[in-house]
Amino acid sequence: VHGSATDWRHIHAALMAVAQVGEYVLNPRKVESAVKTLVWHLKNPHPKVRYASLYAIGSLADDMAPDFQNEYTEVLLEPLLLAVDDGVPRVQSQGLMALGNFLEHVPQELGAQVAPGLLPKLVKAVAGGISIVKENAMTCIASVANSSKEMFIPYYAELSQFVLACIREIANKEYSKLRGQAIECLTIMSVAIGKANFLPHANLIISLLKELQDKDYPKDDQQPSYIFGAWQRIVLCIRKDIEVYLPAIMPRLLAIGGNVLNGPRESPGSVLSSVDGEKSLAEVTTDEVEEKEIFLEMAAVFAAELEEVYAPYVQETARIVVSIMCYQLNSELKKSAVKILPSLLKCIRADREKLIAVGKVFIMEIMKMLEKEVKSELKSEDVLSMKLIIDLMGTFMQPQEVEALTRKVFDYTKESNDRRELLLITKSELFDDKEVEDEECENQYEESADAEEVYQKNLTYLLGSIVNTHKEASLKLVPEIIEVMVKANIKGNASQQKNGLFAADDLVDFLTFEQLGAENWKFLAETIAGYVASSSPTLRQAACYGIGCLAKNGQAAFKEIALNCLSLLSNSIGIKKSHEDDVLWAGARDAAVCAVGRIMQYQGAAIPFQEVWTTWLQYLPLAEDEDEAREMHGFVVDCMVNKPEMAVGTKGENIKDLVRVIVKVYPTKLVTEDAKAKICAVIKQFGAHPQIAPILQGIYDEGLTAEEKKSAGRNY
Repeated sequence: VHGSATDWRHIHAALMAVAQVGEYVLNPRKVESAVKTLVWHLKNPHPKVRYASLYAIGSLADDMAPDFQNEYTEVLLEPLLLAVDDGVPRVQSQGLMALGNFLEHVPQELGAQVAPGLLPKLVKAVAGGISIVKENAMTCIASVANSSKEMFIPYYAELSQFVLACIREIANKEYSKLRGQAIECLTIMSVAIGKANFLPHANLIISLLKELQDKDYPKDDQQPSYIFGAWQRIVLCIRKDIEVYLPAIMPRLLAIGGNVLNGPRESPGSVLSSVDGEKSLAEVTTDEVEEKEIFLEMAAVFAAELEEVYAPYVQETARIVVSIMCYQLNSELKKSAVKILPSLLKCIRADREKLIAVGKVFIMEIMKMLEKEVKSELKSEDVLSMKLIIDLMGTFMQPQEVEALTRKVFDYTKESNDRRELLLITKSELFDDKEVEDEECENQYEESADAEEVYQKNLTYLLGSIVNTHKEASLKLVPEIIEVMVKANIKGNASQQKNGLFAADDLVDFLTFEQLGAENWKFLAETIAGYVASSSPTLRQAACYGIGCLAKNGQAAFKEIALNCLSLLSNSIGIKKSHEDDVLWAGARDAAVCAVGRIMQYQGAAIPFQEVWTTWLQYLPLAEDEDEAREMHGFVVDCMVNKPEMAVGTKGENIKDLVRVIVKVYPTKLVTEDAKAKICAVIKQFGAHPQIAPILQGIYDEGLTAEEKKSAGRNY
C-alpha cells in the first residue's frame, strides 16, 4: 500500500480493508503504521484513494474512540481539517464525516480550539455544497458542539438561528435526511451548552419540534425517528422543566409512536430452526422497526427522567409498549420494550392503588411472553423486568399467588437446566469427536448456553425479590427453595454453584435466623462459608456477601461462627492475583473486606474488635461496589464520631489510616453527603483534641500528597 502499488484500485481496496481493523483491535498503538499510511495517501492525486483513506480514518476514530483520538490527534487533526477543503465533493463529504467522527470524542479544550476556524467552513459547506456535503457538514457542526460543550456558547445563538433557518427552508422530500440531521444538530448543540444556557432558547426550539411532529410524513420518511431522538436529548437536558410543554407535545408524539407495526405478533409465522432444536422467528429489521426502537429509547428517557411528571402518559405509553412486546420479528425491539415497564411503573408509585393495578397488568403480560417465548435471551429480560416491577410494588400478592409464582420460577429453572444440559451434550457429540468442524455453529452453542446461565441468574434474582417483598408468605416455601435453588445448584457446574450461592445469600439477607429456623440457617451458613476462600473470584464475592448478611441477621447464632468466618475472610483477602480478571479479583477482595466490616458492625462483641479494626482499616477505602463502599465508609465515620478513642487507637496508631481513607473518599460518591458532613465535624473535633491534634497535624504536613492535602484542607 505504501509506495509499492501503482494501480489506484489496489490501493483503494487495501485502504478499505484497513477500515475494518478497528472492530477487532483494541489497542490503537497497534495501528500506528496503518495510520501513517492513511495520512500519506490523503495527498494521493486519485480522489478514490483519498476517499478510502478518509473512510478508514473515520471508521477507526469511531470504532476505537476515545483512545484513538488520544493517540493520534497530533498526527491526524491537521490533515483532516485540510480535507474539508477538498475540491472533489464526494471526497470533501467523506472528509467531513471522518472529521466529525474524530472530533466527537476529543477533549473539550480541543473542540473549542478548532471551532473558530472550522465552523465558518462548515456553515459554508451546508449553504453551498451538494446534498452529501451538506449532510456531513451539519453532522460535523454537531460533533464540534458535542466536544466543546459549554465552550460552544459563543457560537450557539448564531448557529442555532442558521440551523433553524435550514430546517424551515428544507421542504423537498429528497432533502429529508438533511432536515433530520439539522434537527439532530440543533438539539445536540442545545444540550452541549448546558441546561442553564439553553433554557432561554428552549421555547423557540420546543415550538419548532412540536411544529415538525404535527406534520404528516410519508411512511418511508425518517423524520419521526429524528424527532423522537430530538425530544430525548431535550429531556436529558432540561429534565422536569419540560413539564409545562408536555400537554401540547405528548398526544401527537404518542400517536406517532403508536402506529401499528406490520408483521406477526402471536401467530406462528415463518420460522427458522435454532441450534437447540427450538423454533424461532426470523429476525427482521426495517426502517419501521428502527423508528420504533428510537421511540422506545425516547419513552425510556421520558419515564426515567420525568418520573411522576410523566404519570398522566403512562397508560397510553404502556399500551404501545405492550403492543411492541408482542412483535415477533425483532428480538432487540422486544427487549427494549420490556425493559421500559419498570420505569413506567415508577412514574405512578405515588398512587399505591394505581401502582398495584398497573403492575399486575405488566406482570400478566410478561408471564404471557414467558410462556410463548423460545429464546432464553428474551426470557431473561422478561424475568429481570418482572423482578424490578415486584421490587417497586412491594407486598401485593396473596399467599397462594406467592406460592404459584415461586413454583413457576422452579419450573423455569428446571426447564432451563434441561435445555442447557441438552446443548452441552449435543455440542460435545458434534465437536469433541471432530465429526463437525464449524466454528460459527460451535459459537452459537456456546452463546445459547451462556444465555441459559444469564436466564437462570435472573430467575434467582426474581425469587429473591418475591421472598423480600412477601416474607411471611414465603416462609413455608423456604425448605423447597433450599432444595431446588440452593442444594441442586451447589451440586452443578461453576455457573450453577454461583446461582445456588445467590439464592442462599437472598435467604439470609431477607430473612432472619428466627424466620429461617436453626436447621435451615445452619445449612445456609455452612454452604456460604464453604466458598469464602474459593479459587473462583465470582464465587468468593457471592460467599463474602452472604457472610455479611449472616452477621447482620444471624442474631446470637452468628456468635458461634464469628471467629471462623473472620479466619476465612482473612484467607480470602489474602488471595493474590494470578490469572484472574483484575475487576473480578478486586470485587471479591472488596466483598471480603466489607464482610469483615459488617461483622464488626453487627457482631462486634463476638470478636477482638480493636485488633480487627486496626488491621481492617489498612484495606480501605473500598471502590468496586458503590453501595457497599458507602456503607463501610459511613461505618468508619460513625465510629470516629461516637467512639473516637477506640477509632484512633490507644496510641493514635490508626489516625494515619483514618486520614488516608477520608481524604480519598471525601471528593467521591463513595461516601454519602450525611457522612461528609460528619467528616467535617469530626476533623474539627480531632483538631481541637490535645492528644490527637499534634498527630493529625504531623500527618497533614508529612504524610499527604499535594492532592490529598487539597482534599483534607476543605475540612481541616
